[in-house]
Amino acid sequence: MVEVRKKEEMAEWLKEVPELGIIAEPDPYFVFGGDASEITPRVWSQLVKKISEVYSSVDGIVITHGLDTILYTGAMLSFMLQNLSKPIVLTGSPLFREMQSSEELEGLVADYRNLGVRANLINAFQVATMDIAEVVIAYGNRVLRANQTVKSIHPTINYFDDFADGLLGKVDFGIKLFPHAAKRAKGKLRVEDKIGEGLATFRIDPLTRPESFGALLSSGCKAVLVRSYSANLFPDSFTSYLRLAYGKGVPVIAYNLNVAEKTKIREEYIVVNSMTYEATMAKSLWVLGKTTKPAKFRELLAKDIAHELRSQSV
Repeated sequence: MVEVRKKEEMAEWLKEVPELGIIAEPDPYFVFGGDASEITPRVWSQLVKKISEVYSSVDGIVITHGLDTILYTGAMLSFMLQNLSKPIVLTGSPLFREMQSSEELEGLVADYRNLGVRANLINAFQVATMDIAEVVIAYGNRVLRANQTVKSIHPTINYFDDFADGLLGKVDFGIKLFPHAAKRAKGKLRVEDKIGEGLATFRIDPLTRPESFGALLSSGCKAVLVRSYSANLFPDSFTSYLRLAYGKGVPVIAYNLNVAEKTKIREEYIVVNSMTYEATMAKSLWVLGKTTKPAKFRELLAKDIAHELRSQSV
């Protein structure tokens, strides 16, 4: 069981995991069959539309998703679907359709310590029946807050690590949820489905030319998310372009988790050191769907919307 590319494949795919019928009564829906690397805001909108349509008639939702963009999707859903009263659980597999030979599969399984694709799905369904009301990722032996999840740099069963207080539960002879996970509660789902356009991304490194940043500002973008340096967020050669962005009313988000707190207040840019990169991108798109005014943009980016911020503020 690797992936489903067509709606017609879903029934057979579910038959491969009969255990799911013991845990719940699966009601499958098909939204997108392309590769995860092809996920765009349009797919997020389709996914939110389908979730909002079925939300009141289900006890929980499980989304199978490729790993390349699962962190972006999880973070985006946490902003677009608010006031949750039940869990939305994402899970996936490192395997893909092109892996046909047993040698390839055996090598991958060995690398990830007998990573269980089937177990991920079964655990996700179990989490979807539990007392939790957040967008989460169930993978390996962890349940993680989707907007506080990062890719692990270690080749382990988990594939993902938690950021700040993003670890919500563990799988160990059953699934144990931790007290800080949001609980199920009565409430009406609030769908905020407008995704802003015009967010550009940029990375500063020794090969980056400030003129490239200037060209980006001239492209008509409405905000720029920059992976910046730590000690000196922007080289001095960027100063004139930062002032240009400020004059144009284009918010510049300087993303760096290691930046010192005292450097955070700047007129020309907004420093973010309290969210994952994926959550910062998703939240910026969500904010752009509400406003393009720099002051309001800064205010909303600093506000904790879905438990995405660690203890520090933007």
